[in-house]
Order: sequence, then C-alpha cells, then structure tokens
Amino acid sequence: MIAKEYIVFELAASAYYADAKDVYEIVSADLVGEKYGVSDDVVGAIVRSGSILPVVSLRNCLNIEGESVTAKQVIVIEAGEFGKVGFLVDDVKGVAKLEDNEIAEIPDVVITNEVKYVSGVVREDGKAILIIDLPAVLKGRANPADALVKEE
Repeated sequence: MIAKEYIVFELAASAYYADAKDVYEIVSADLVGEKYGVSDDVVGAIVRSGSILPVVSLRNCLNIEGESVTAKQVIVIEAGEFGKVGFLVDDVKGVAKLEDNEIAEIPDVVITNEVKYVSGVVREDGKAILIIDLPAVLKGRANPADALVKEE
C-alpha cells in the first residue's frame, strides 16, 4: 500500500487531518485583512501572488466552539469552482503519512451536521482524529468570493 500525506492541524486544542493533496500552501494568519460582505464563515482575506483570497473560519464551518484563540496559520487550498481559498486554523502541526488501512469510515448513523465534512477517522494514541474534507466544507455554503465584494 502507498501511504498518503495528511496535514495535521489544530482547532480548539483538538487535532484534525486534511488530505495534503488539497493543500496549496500554509501561511501566517497575520496576513488576514479586512472583511467585506456578509458571510459569517469568511473572516477576512489574504494577498497571495497578487490575488486576493478569501479566508474562511474552519471553526465556524464545523460549528466548533471553545475558548477564543488567536489563530496562527491559514491553510490555502485549491477548491475547484472556488479557486484558491484559505482556511483559518489555530495551528498547523506538520504532516502525517497514513496507509488506507489505518483510516476508518464513519458510520452513516453517527453523521451529524457537524461531521458531514469528515472523510474518515484515524485512531492514534487511543484518540479518534477526524479527517476533514476541506473542499467539501465549501460545497453547499455561501460562495466565499462573494464576501470579498465591497458593498456600495
């Protein structure tokens, strides 16, 4: 079996994985700028290679509550119809390699609104770590690019 790489990131002191094939780059969150528009998910923008990219709060999208933390990093992904989009996370811890047999599917019976973006789960040190499908998070939500249009 061929191992796939996953970005390991943190939200509200919990670890999560995301398929590294979706990740374009990881940048510092101090680049998050002014927010335009009305989407609650979009928390600002960053400028990368001369383009303005929306930054979406992954906490908001996943309904993760908790102590307010100043996020440190943005994961920029290539999200198909949305182009490049940033996801604000608390921290990026590194990269993990996983074999297919290490990833379990989540039974449909436990799928709730909060975990509908989960593509699998990994058991590590007695804990279950969710694998978030970042492109799927954007599907069915407001177009993040709409939040960059300054209303007159």
